[in-house]
Amino acid sequence: MQFPVDIMQPGGLTSGEGKGWRSIQKVRLMHAAVRRLSAASPSWKPEWGVPVNQEDLLLTLISFSWVLLDGLEKLGVTVSPTDQEAYLHCWLVVGSLLGISETLSPGDVARARDVGETIARRQFGPSPEGQALTKALLDLVDSTLPGDVFRHVAPLFIRLFVGDERAEWLCVEDHGAEVLLKPLQFLGIEANQLIARSDALSTLAERLSPILLKALLFVDRGGNRPTFSIPTELRQKWGVNWLS
Repeated sequence: MQFPVDIMQPGGLTSGEGKGWRSIQKVRLMHAAVRRLSAASPSWKPEWGVPVNQEDLLLTLISFSWVLLDGLEKLGVTVSPTDQEAYLHCWLVVGSLLGISETLSPGDVARARDVGETIARRQFGPSPEGQALTKALLDLVDSTLPGDVFRHVAPLFIRLFVGDERAEWLCVEDHGAEVLLKPLQFLGIEANQLIARSDALSTLAERLSPILLKALLFVDRGGNRPTFSIPTELRQKWGVNWLS
């Protein structure tokens, strides 16, 4: 979360001193360290290939760019073609700074979608590690959201965004839309609207996002790690305790 906030904030990429620029440098250094240390480890098998390779980097970049645009579309949020291409272009700049080869970089949103889906067909599947990570993330959401009202919202959105097959790979339970009756009631949304119109999901996401963001701002991450930093401009726009 900190990485895209650093990149997308005003001035994040405008100079070598921008927070986004600095974050990219740190991430690229971490990638290089992983490659070097993994190759030197006796437990690393040569048939596994190069860790944090070009394909891995490219899919991650598409996850931050096209996948987000795809998610907005599934929520019924309209983003103009011009804005979509501009958003992708920003991330392609980030990809270049991270060391992704220009010959692999998708030139437009349509190409980014095709590349992402191609890599997904090659690489996606069930794994104990993926299931454990997904459970940890869902547990974090459960522990940060108030009460039981939003208990099944995160699995619902996962299924909406990734589809039932991949949700099954991740062991994300299908609770059905009926479990959202309580939150939908105070949002003024009927259950059949949720099923029939994406506007209802968009409204639910809009109400839920500030609650989750505020909770994550103050979650205990352990050790001496820095707190999650949001610039004043975004705190004001998002209405997230921006004076603290």
